[in-house]
Amino acid sequence: MWFFEGLLFCGVGFATSILFSYFYLKEREKLDLSAFRIFNEFTVLGLIFLFSWVFNPVIFRLLVSGLAVLFFLGESARFLMGIDKQYRIMFLAFEYNDREFSLYQIRKRLFRSFVKPALKFLGLYAVFSNVDLKSSLIVPAILFLGVTISLLNGINKLD
Repeated sequence: MWFFEGLLFCGVGFATSILFSYFYLKEREKLDLSAFRIFNEFTVLGLIFLFSWVFNPVIFRLLVSGLAVLFFLGESARFLMGIDKQYRIMFLAFEYNDREFSLYQIRKRLFRSFVKPALKFLGLYAVFSNVDLKSSLIVPAILFLGVTISLLNGINKLD
């Protein structure tokens, strides 16, 4: 049950952050996204833990889905704020349009900026959403997520 809930929350956050990134990259005027960066792993971990204690299950799931969106936007804000304006101008100078630039950037950074946060959020949700930590599936799942995230961190160094 927790696994499918986690996948659902990750799907909501994943889709929202990709759409937000696409529309953000298409725009000429840029917004300040630094406020989203507060939703890192530790903030999400604390809020999931707090929400699981304070709220009933229905409200908890609604709040966690909103938290998933904010977490993914925070992770994609790091990616979006790292794109150089001169690189964008050079890309557009080769007669590509804003749509092609946006899709290229999202495809180029799909695993690093969107899949890795999905794995992180799934792990955080699994640990602190009223899951029995003595379950035989939770420990291998968390270990698998941790190894996969570290492998994706290694991919960053190759770019």
